[in-house]
Amino acid sequence: MVSKVRLLALTSSFALIVVAFDAQTAAAQTAQSRTVRPVSVVGDLTDITRANDERDFTRANAGTPSYARLSITLDLGGEHNIIGVIQDHGRWAMHYPGAYRVEVAGSLAGRWERAFEGPGQRGESKATFEAERGRFVRITATEALRGAEDWSIAEVRVIVDPSATPRRGPSGDRDRDRDRFPEPRPDRGLRDVNLAFDRNLNTRATSGVYDYAGASFTFDLEGEYELSRVVQLHGQWLDDYPAEYKVEVSRDRNESRFREVFRGAGERSRSIAHFAPVFARYVRVTALRGRDRFHWWSIYKLRIRG
Repeated sequence: MVSKVRLLALTSSFALIVVAFDAQTAAAQTAQSRTVRPVSVVGDLTDITRANDERDFTRANAGTPSYARLSITLDLGGEHNIIGVIQDHGRWAMHYPGAYRVEVAGSLAGRWERAFEGPGQRGESKATFEAERGRFVRITATEALRGAEDWSIAEVRVIVDPSATPRRGPSGDRDRDRDRFPEPRPDRGLRDVNLAFDRNLNTRATSGVYDYAGASFTFDLEGEYELSRVVQLHGQWLDDYPAEYKVEVSRDRNESRFREVFRGAGERSRSIAHFAPVFARYVRVTALRGRDRFHWWSIYKLRIRG
């Protein structure tokens, strides 16, 4: 399994890590591996089709230095054993993402499997990984490059290998750093709620006010799973926990189908909701009461456990 690398600085030691990483993953490729052009490319970048027009002097770009969480999705037109993705930054060599994630899926509805997470590289950002079987590839910027003004892609290609053996089994068996559930996809509630699901140590979802009773957010696991715990990690904001909150679950999106499985007090550092195992797809967390007139409700990371 490819180790996760977080961009801290552009240093010579970092360059050595990248070289070692490329050598290790290249050794796993066979003579049958090749690059393929996507059938289509869609996503958040402007002029997105220019990332797939066979011309390296045109580009798709974010148009902003604040591009973290923007993404593009590639359709290969059919399933392949995918072992890598190449972003050619063309004339915009320094417009590479500070860090990004690559996910693979058989359909747009998911389930998306994380295949790579690491830093971009000057000129060409190449992610190689153990084979994943799929048709769609999603590239998401997880960190903006400090001091850079944009994320640009002149051309994007996918590396496939017909002879490779795709990874199988539960995601928890393949990646010790992941839960065995897909990453939750929040849709409403706390301010910047997506920050509770990123990998930045300095970000958080927050109420923004101390009077946050009634504030809530709902997230979709994109499939039914047996759940027994919802864990709020408050990170460096140790005392920003709710005085009281509840957790509700449902197998479908109908509001009348949500049922309460936990009600209790938050706790310093981490608030853990334990409940009897239940199958659900949707989970809603609602603050019932604030602690005082000084502390907000903050979630640095949120985890689901079976």
